[in-house]
Amino acid sequence: MYSEVRGLSRGIAVLRALNALPGGIGTVADLARQTGIHRTTVKRLLETLRTEGLVLLKDDATSYSLGFEVRRLSEGYVAAAWIDQIAGPLMRKYVQALSWPSDLATPDGGFMIVRESTHRFSLLSQHRATIGIRIPMLVSSLGRAWMSWCTDFRCWCRLWDEPG
Repeated sequence: MYSEVRGLSRGIAVLRALNALPGGIGTVADLARQTGIHRTTVKRLLETLRTEGLVLLKDDATSYSLGFEVRRLSEGYVAAAWIDQIAGPLMRKYVQALSWPSDLATPDGGFMIVRESTHRFSLLSQHRATIGIRIPMLVSSLGRAWMSWCTDFRCWCRLWDEPG
């Protein structure tokens, strides 16, 4: 069994934190606070990510934003192509009409995993990065909506038997 590469884990944590900040823009201090990683380490990680094109140094020379290479990394992901082709465009159409953000989630164990979201397109949302979030099924509106749709008790009970 291999041990994790701590530097890579920290770099990913910085990318996630930057993605979660408003507009995907943040300073070294913002990211250090969000990740719990020391400021000098965050700065070194950001400069490494900048060299790789994953983050950009903004014109003010104090803040960073996500770079285009982040988007390119996701291009090979095809597991949820139906969401991109069908649900995503419909969800974006409704957020344009209503302004209210929405999420599409699927069950996984006792959780709902957000697979698509319009939070990034809605002016009413305070959350940008919701895709991939695991939300407890029993205490969330997403989970309760799914369970109410399931008329067969076995439909949602078996979720706890499936590996997450």
